[in-house]
Amino acid sequence: MADEEDKVRAKRLARLGGPTPGGASSSSSAASDRPLNPQSTDSSKPTLTPLPVLAATPVPQKPTVKAAAVQKPVATPQKTPTTVATPSATTYSPVAQAKKPGLSPKAYVEAFLADQDFEHKLVTGILGVTLTGSALSSDFPVPRFPPTPTPVPQLIDELADNPSSIADPASFKLSSSNFEAALFARLSLPSNALDHSEPLPDYLIACWRRTGEWKRRLTGVTARVDELEKDTGSGSPDERAVLVSAARGLIAEREADLNRFVGLLVNYTGLILGEASEMFSVQESIRSLGPRYVAQHLLIPDAEEAERRVPKGFLADIVKQSDADTVPGLLGPLVQFVSDTMRKRGLVSKGSEWQLPVRALGNLISISEVALQIPKLPTFKSEGIAANLVERETILGPFLAAGSLMPDSDPELSSTYFASPEGTIRTISERSDEGTEDLNDYGGRNPGDVKSAVESLRGIGGSLQSAIFNTIVMPLIKTSPEARDAVLTYIAQSIAANEDRAKMQFDRRVTSTDGFLFGFLRHLHRLAEPFLEPSYSKLSLLDPDYFFRSSRWPKQFVTGITRVVADAREAEERSKELEAKSTGNYKAHFVSEVFHLSLASAQYGVMSAIRSFGGMSRHLGEIRRAIEGLRRGRSGWSERERLTNEVMLRRLATMYDKFLGDRFATSSALLDPNFLLVHLRLLSFTIAHLLRTALVGLGASPTGTDWRLVARGITLKVPTPAGELVLAHLPDPPSVWRCLPEWLVDDVCEFYVFVCRNALPTFEQFQRDEIVTLCMWLLLNPKWVRNPYLKAKLVDVLFHFTQPMYRTADGRGVGRLDDIFSSHPMCREYLVEALTRFYVDVEQTGTHTQFYDKFNIRYNISTILRTVWTDQNHRSRLVALSRDRELGGFVRFVNMLVNDVTFLLDEGISKLVEIRTVQQEMADARTWGAQTEDHRRDREQVLTSAERQASSYMSLANETVNMFARMTGDEHIAAAFAAPELVGRMALMLNHNLATLVGPKCTELKVQNPDRYFFNPKRLLNELVQIYMNLSRRDEFVVAVAQDTRNYKRGYFERAKDILVVRTRMRNENELRPLEEFVLKVDAAVIAGEQEEEDIGDFPEEYRDAILYTLMEDPVQLPSSKAIVDRSTIRTQLLNDPHDPFNRQPLRYEELVPLPDLKKEISEWKAARRRPRDGPVPMDLS
Repeated sequence: MADEEDKVRAKRLARLGGPTPGGASSSSSAASDRPLNPQSTDSSKPTLTPLPVLAATPVPQKPTVKAAAVQKPVATPQKTPTTVATPSATTYSPVAQAKKPGLSPKAYVEAFLADQDFEHKLVTGILGVTLTGSALSSDFPVPRFPPTPTPVPQLIDELADNPSSIADPASFKLSSSNFEAALFARLSLPSNALDHSEPLPDYLIACWRRTGEWKRRLTGVTARVDELEKDTGSGSPDERAVLVSAARGLIAEREADLNRFVGLLVNYTGLILGEASEMFSVQESIRSLGPRYVAQHLLIPDAEEAERRVPKGFLADIVKQSDADTVPGLLGPLVQFVSDTMRKRGLVSKGSEWQLPVRALGNLISISEVALQIPKLPTFKSEGIAANLVERETILGPFLAAGSLMPDSDPELSSTYFASPEGTIRTISERSDEGTEDLNDYGGRNPGDVKSAVESLRGIGGSLQSAIFNTIVMPLIKTSPEARDAVLTYIAQSIAANEDRAKMQFDRRVTSTDGFLFGFLRHLHRLAEPFLEPSYSKLSLLDPDYFFRSSRWPKQFVTGITRVVADAREAEERSKELEAKSTGNYKAHFVSEVFHLSLASAQYGVMSAIRSFGGMSRHLGEIRRAIEGLRRGRSGWSERERLTNEVMLRRLATMYDKFLGDRFATSSALLDPNFLLVHLRLLSFTIAHLLRTALVGLGASPTGTDWRLVARGITLKVPTPAGELVLAHLPDPPSVWRCLPEWLVDDVCEFYVFVCRNALPTFEQFQRDEIVTLCMWLLLNPKWVRNPYLKAKLVDVLFHFTQPMYRTADGRGVGRLDDIFSSHPMCREYLVEALTRFYVDVEQTGTHTQFYDKFNIRYNISTILRTVWTDQNHRSRLVALSRDRELGGFVRFVNMLVNDVTFLLDEGISKLVEIRTVQQEMADARTWGAQTEDHRRDREQVLTSAERQASSYMSLANETVNMFARMTGDEHIAAAFAAPELVGRMALMLNHNLATLVGPKCTELKVQNPDRYFFNPKRLLNELVQIYMNLSRRDEFVVAVAQDTRNYKRGYFERAKDILVVRTRMRNENELRPLEEFVLKVDAAVIAGEQEEEDIGDFPEEYRDAILYTLMEDPVQLPSSKAIVDRSTIRTQLLNDPHDPFNRQPLRYEELVPLPDLKKEISEWKAARRRPRDGPVPMDLS
């Protein structure tokens, strides 16, 4: 490392004509050994010009070109020294004369050409030095000329060939070629190292600024030359041409000198701020800071003062005058210091201190030369940096994370903006009763104060991010194609480094913060907004194979992406196919870059933050329940338990309070309406892109289709050369769709669900047509999505549209979103079909939790069907589906309903019995207190688990039973529930649950606070009775109820009537008249069944069902096992398991072999054994 630095230093010094690092010395004596004028032919000897006496003689009226442009002061010292010229009445100054009012252009130009002191005044005026210690007079004054020039008498030794020939230093004057020698002498003064001395970087910047002022003076001279050229009254044309030519030549020469001076000033600044500072007498504080000293000036609160101390032009010149090897050493520490300062600034900082580093970096980027170099700095890139260090160790990291409002990026936000009132933790931990009002959603905070703090934070954060985007991000992208490419690569590599964040569980210590990646997304949103217009006209600019073809993403990252349908092998094949077709370096359109970077930033950033936000809520609930549990048991604590539990209570209270503060801060960011609306627009654009990718992959015209109408579900058929594509029933997906990242679809659904759960009123300002189109399209084409849980999220989105936008104080819903189901074209035609099909398909998800997962999904489907039940269009669609008697159709859907309600009611009721048992134990204070602490803890855990499960099972069961009641209420749909393969199980389920609710063991269901578990026995009983009455007109159902001799009791119906009519008055006598008639029919069927059983008696073995061992009605043979069973039996079997029950071979209903001869034989045998039957016994309704 040291060798490289020596090479860089040697290279710079060689270009400047300075000593090598090995010969450098901080003392001024070293100056005599170094070349002083590397720009001249003889670099070892600076040119000396004697100072002539300025006599008051007239200026020559017709100077020649030779005299004006070529003749210069002789570079040899005068043998007879003269005195220094001082201003007096007899002293003639051409420039002073030129400045007099009314001076003609010709006189002005002639005065300029005749000024023999110009170079001397130029050098000493810029550097602020004098050879004698006395102030130099100047008839060409410069603003801000140092009031007291610094004497550098030692410069005489460097300027003379023979020091003894210099009798009087004042007789010499400096030329432009002496500039570097004078500069080096000034920088080498020992007094520079004193604390009270002007810092050398400040001195050099002041010199640079004076150089600019001299340039402006020359610009004024040029203007007068232009006037002379046009002034026909100032002599002959030839005379004017001579003067103009001479003046322009001299101006060009002076300008060249000034440009050279600028180069020397900025290069010496680099030396002083760099590793070569030991060559000069530099203050130790500046030597230790290096380029960071300049950065400190950039961070001065007063913007004008900061610009004065470090002009933008000076920084631009540093970059222009430095070679590629030295720029990083100068610019890198300076920019990194600004970045580090930003990292230490938060929204909680005093005042608006975060504005200083933002302004500083913005000013640097506004300098085109600097902006071009910043992306080339090593600390700009994120490649090879650990994910958890990118935010801290890269230039843009602290800026992109700023203003995100995420507590993991700015930990002080929660404790400052959402601090709880004093004593809150003590109140929570020391409360003696079992009240829970202090454990509400605000934890003792004033709701109005919290909302005010949220709005304040959003305003400050938005202002900061806008400033960063407008002054840093966008200008940097616009600097050059290379800079734009560097910024996009930085974002892509930073995202890829955080691929672990896509997992449900990951180690936050090794990834970037939520705030860092959320900041990415907010800035990408601003870049994306121009193309997120409603017509979707920029869809053609998107490349669906972007992640395969772009070189920004590491290979490992791309291969690790889960695809919508394809497996890893198929994705690899497509990658190779695209690579083979590639014709050169791939360059994605900027729109495609921003689009995919935005989605990737959401996937690995905000979606992870959303999951954490949900985890906060769950964690708060767990802490709340733990606090409540400790409070309940407080009275029974022993002294030893009290010491431990009080500490635990205070710890839990502190955690609860902190989590609430973090949740408020996070919600300030994630639930910001501006963020939600922009991201929803991005997702609508994504849906249109997905549809276009899919349909173009199937042959649709990419330009001849209005994708806006397709995305909104208005166009349901798209033409192709091979025929129309019907969106609801597409063929198998093309390769381009199969290989898309799964999270493109998953994130759309998950974000919509997040908005629905936390900010439903957002949809008052945003249409939902695109998301409904996506849900319907993929539910109707199950082969287009491999992951069943992704399909479940589609249903979850639709389910949340059934919820009201607002809740009043008494819990009533206000505002509807379910109107989309009646207005969206795809919903009107296919919603019922899609939901009933997925209700069946979700039975098998392929995971170990599939049995329990399906209930939540089916609950959502049931809720949607309940919501659209009153829509005649949807009900007619359901009626049409119910006429399908095939096993894969509506019958299978009803079978799943029966299975679900059977399981859910059984499990829910069993958990209620368990809850009652534990509650009774705890109610006996003496016995409960006598139990050991471990025993009580175990029983409390049992109670908690049972309560959680009972709540889940009963809420799901209620919705399913309600759907039963609605569907069986339609006589057309009810026929499906009475199908031979279902009706027996229907009757068994209803009879069993009726016996549970009104039978002798019904008292076991009396628990404390039953509403807490969604258990309302009277309402449940009422719906079961309604189902009985709905199906009472079906003879098959009557017979099936009668055949359930284990559960059917006439007295259960009579007790149910008494509860509904007499005790609760939920029904009246007339409403239950169909129930009376139904019981009469069942009793008759019971008698008839008993009579038939008596008539038939034993039956031949060949008539026996091989599964149920009952007499067959319609025998069929299984093709592989050759077993003979009743058709209804095997249909019931196949509804749940498509295999031969005897050998587990796959079996389809169509493969069954009918046995018509055996069927006829059984029918004739039964008819021969039947006898007449008695009538039914009336139901006792007194």
